[in-house]
Amino acid sequence: MGNQKLYFFAPVGNVDDSILKIKLKQGFELDSMSFEEGSKFVATIEKMAPEDIGRWRHFQSVFSQRKLFFIRNSFYFELPIRENGNPLFSPDLYKFSNNLIDNNLVTSLRLLRLFKEGNIYTPWWCIYSLTNDIPTVILAGRETPFTQYQYLFHLDEFEIENAQKYLEITKMPLNFDYLKLAHENFELSYTVHNPSLSFLSLMIASEVLFNPGAGEINQRISRNFAVLLGNSVDDAKRIQTEIKKLYGKRSSLVHNGKEIWNFVGEDDDVSKIRNYVRESIKKIIPMNLSKDDLLDLLNSKGFGQLNV
Repeated sequence: MGNQKLYFFAPVGNVDDSILKIKLKQGFELDSMSFEEGSKFVATIEKMAPEDIGRWRHFQSVFSQRKLFFIRNSFYFELPIRENGNPLFSPDLYKFSNNLIDNNLVTSLRLLRLFKEGNIYTPWWCIYSLTNDIPTVILAGRETPFTQYQYLFHLDEFEIENAQKYLEITKMPLNFDYLKLAHENFELSYTVHNPSLSFLSLMIASEVLFNPGAGEINQRISRNFAVLLGNSVDDAKRIQTEIKKLYGKRSSLVHNGKEIWNFVGEDDDVSKIRNYVRESIKKIIPMNLSKDDLLDLLNSKGFGQLNV
């Protein structure tokens, strides 16, 4: 056994330099390196030639800015040692690293996706040791399944402080089962390869949040969205109208198989409903209400009254 210095590394996709201003917890840090350095390092971990890095399935999202953004950390851990001096894997390291990663790295990325649109993700992470500056991977895992839909996560200067505060004050897991389920469906919308299924996962999240289980579903869900998010009577009416249209497309998809195809950018149907679900979850979390209490509150308010 030996007390070994180990290094954590996770490439981050769909981000730009603005992410470097975010501070993570428990020794995790966001950093970047040049395309040349990053290509060589990822190729070493992936056991491929650096000139073949363009065939790596995450290449377009991870190297979209012609540099590599990544999350790093380091720590010491007691590990058995091979005859050549390299450390061996141990179950204790697996338990330690998974607890550290789940409670910090995974939570931070999920919160950032909830804070603002953008598919910030890490395709995999690894823990390695260094011998003569050559990394030897001891443990590796995946954080987010690959998705072919890449939305760049960018923070404007005025958003950085708010994003940092959001990471610090928002706790996971969320307090109520309905919020947890809605959030899981929100997360699923990023990783499903079919836009129709992404759309359905977000509609399920909408129903989990706002369906009272009785009455005309489209009317009740659209009104609840409108009351929760509308800043004025006119704004609430606009939201209700748009949600009704989106729910109508949900019905056509479920009952007639009419798929969602306009999956192209900020104005597509998936992005629209995802934004409404995102803003609703963010608004509900600090309210700390059960679903019944939330629906009672929304039912008692008129358009524009909740956000006075």
